[in-house]
Amino acid sequence: MSEQPPEGMSQRFADTPESALVSAPATYSAQAEGPVRRRALRDEPGGRVLGHVWTDDQRAAGWLHADPPNRETSRAGAYVWAVHRRAYSLGRPASSLLDPSLYAPMYYLDSE
Repeated sequence: MSEQPPEGMSQRFADTPESALVSAPATYSAQAEGPVRRRALRDEPGGRVLGHVWTDDQRAAGWLHADPPNRETSRAGAYVWAVHRRAYSLGRPASSLLDPSLYAPMYYLDSE
């Protein structure tokens, strides 16, 4: 335990908290290890392209927003990152991230 705190100060404010280093990633790597595949993400079937979901089919995956970025592309990007974090936490391989059902019904991912 640390030394006594100054009078009037609680012990809990005088203790030096220990920091913990967390090194495990919360999602897939952003560094591709080879060729990548990508698919357009749309707001509706045949609609406007909001960006692209990509994967190297190994350990990396990500999101590229359409230009120019705006509220809709940012919202879609946040949704894609949430899907990727969830898939990663479930142990799904990066190769599975081009499955349109992962983004439906909110968005539509082009197939092949």
